[in-house]
Amino acid sequence: VLPCALGSCLVVAAAAVAGATYGVIKYTENGAEADFDADLDTTFAATVQALRALDYPVAADQRPGATEGRIEVNDAVVHVGRQPGGSTRVTVTIGTFDTEDHERRARLVLEEVKKRLPTRS
Repeated sequence: VLPCALGSCLVVAAAAVAGATYGVIKYTENGAEADFDADLDTTFAATVQALRALDYPVAADQRPGATEGRIEVNDAVVHVGRQPGGSTRVTVTIGTFDTEDHERRARLVLEEVKKRLPTRS
């Protein structure tokens, strides 16, 4: 239990260092998630652009609801949801099984989202 608690402390410290635009990436089985300092509509649009840049054929009519949006395309499922304080969390799941390739591809999606979000001052 101690290594997990210590690891959590390192994750929190990394999040503080990472800056306001792009939080720490949390890895979950076959995917990853990150918090962004941007509103839901902006983050959702950036996510659609990121997926398209990675050759995922996202439909043009994809829009989020009032508090969240979901995109399912090929083997990817992406959830974009509002968080308290005005930030937005993007969760990317690739495929069915936990593999290094699925985690790598999920991280790529998050990196592409980050590139498309404006930096807040």
